[in-house]
Amino acid sequence: MTRIKLCLLVLLAAVVVACAAEVPVAPVPPLPPAPAPEGACAAAQARLIQLDCRRPDGTPWAQTPAGTPFGEACERAMADGRDWHPECIARIADCSQLSAAYQGALCE
Repeated sequence: MTRIKLCLLVLLAAVVVACAAEVPVAPVPPLPPAPAPEGACAAAQARLIQLDCRRPDGTPWAQTPAGTPFGEACERAMADGRDWHPECIARIADCSQLSAAYQGALCE
């Protein structure tokens, strides 16, 4: 009987140790955004110009506050791994959809 108790105690200790051990899990890096289709940034800029979309201060969305054309800034952002979803922006029907398109919500 003592031998059985000893075996059970060893088995229980092994289970406790195995369950308490932390298994290191490396974080999974986010996937980089898929490259925008060729000409998507230029198409988005053209759409912003066509609709005359403007910020609350009246400046056009077709250029950055620093004056860089949207298409150029978009290409740089995409090269840096920031997805501006230009293919979504190019399909907006009116300026009220710009924020959602910028986040990719209109492309899903």
